[in-house]
This record gives sequence, structure tokens and C-alpha cells, in this order.
Amino acid sequence: MIQAERLETIQNLSNTNDIVTWDYLESLLNVSRSTLRRDVSELESAGVLKKTTGGFIFNQKAHRSEPSYRIRQVSHTDEKIRIAKAGIDFIADNSFIMLDSGTTIMELAKRIPETLNLNVISYDYQSIACLEGKDNITSYLAGGVVRKGFSACHGHFAEQMMASFHANTCFLGADGVTASFGISGFNSYDIHLKQIMIERSEQVVLLADHSKFEKNAFALVASAKDIDVIITDKKVSEDQVQALRDLGVKVIIV
Repeated sequence: MIQAERLETIQNLSNTNDIVTWDYLESLLNVSRSTLRRDVSELESAGVLKKTTGGFIFNQKAHRSEPSYRIRQVSHTDEKIRIAKAGIDFIADNSFIMLDSGTTIMELAKRIPETLNLNVISYDYQSIACLEGKDNITSYLAGGVVRKGFSACHGHFAEQMMASFHANTCFLGADGVTASFGISGFNSYDIHLKQIMIERSEQVVLLADHSKFEKNAFALVASAKDIDVIITDKKVSEDQVQALRDLGVKVIIV
């Protein structure tokens, strides 16, 4: 079992357990105690749990808190790569695109062919860094207040710059996706940035793995009807997919 799978398994224990012992976790995951301690330390840094003598305790409603950027990087990596590759099909040569912040969006940025002539703007500086060295791509970083630990900017200056452009396509990420509530996020700082991207784009493509579905983060970004295309993986429930398609959203499963 890779680290991403272990982290997800440990977090899912919060649905049925308030306290977990090292012995139980070791028997469940069948890895060394030192490996488990590193995994648990990472989750503790993200605010998911607190280590105690003999094990750890889940923080109240920890599963509703925002995961750290490091946890996002190692979670559902295979799915994110497949989703990102599928997103390339929605990038036309000689077009202008907007990129949201997030690890799936960064996977997309890595894979944009350098043969395409593009203008790209994002408030996520790691995604912009992925475009460096691609000679045919002109990139713009919407700067502002740096959100430490998440490689992104926010605030008035970033919003003003994003609002100054028009895009053929924007690519969004999300923390929560449901047909009823819509697209939502944990971080209120970038909600308006996402909304600006939607308003300024002819086509809105959401890249989201299955872990984002059937949950609502506290801050609403947009109605599901505002999204033209959702690209996700095969682990999303058929009911959720059909509910989104009933709203007129094109859902692509990879």
C-alpha cells in the first residue's frame, strides 16, 4: 500500500473511531511502526488528528477541514494524472486559458504540450512554474498576498488581474462537488478568484477526483449548472454522475 492509500485509510477511520491505537493501525495496514508514525505525523500537521500515548485521537469534524498541500500532493495521484491528461483535450492551439490552484491543476500544467501556442494565467505559482521552458506558452501570474503552504496568491491584486483577462477555457479544482449544493471549497480566500474565472471564461472545465464528490465544503463557489464539463475518475457513484448530467453538465469518466 502506497502512502497516499495509507493516509486515506487512516483519515477514513474517523468515520467509526475517535481513538486509534498503534497496535490496531499496525495490524490494519501491515507496515512498520516507524512508517505509521511518519504518516500520522503528517496528518497531525494537517490538523486531522492529535497523537497521544499509545495512539492518536481524531480532531472533531477533522474530515471537514482543509487537507494540507502535502496531503493533497500524495492523495489519489493516479486518478489526478488520468484526469489531467483528459483535460488536455480541452485546450485549443492559439487560445487563452485560466488555471485554478491545486494539485490536479498542476498535473495538467505539467502536461500541456510545449508545441501549443497559448496564453495562460493562474494565481498558483507552482502551476505557472510548470510552464517555464515551454517557449510557445506565455504565462501570467496573478500576484497578491501569498497563502503560505499552498503555493497560491489571493486578495484584491490577484482578483483585479484575473478580472482583466478573457479566456477561452478555464480549469477549476474543488473541495466539494454535488449536484444539489454545487461546487464548493474550504478556503474562502480563493472563492472570488474562482468565480472571476468562471465569469471571464467561455468554457468552464472542472477537474476533480472521486474524493471530492458527495461532500460539501463550507464556501459555495458556483452552482453545478455553471460548469460545462467535469472530468473525474471511475470511483464516482453513478447516481452522482447522472444527477450532474441531468443538470446539463458533461461528465467525462477516465
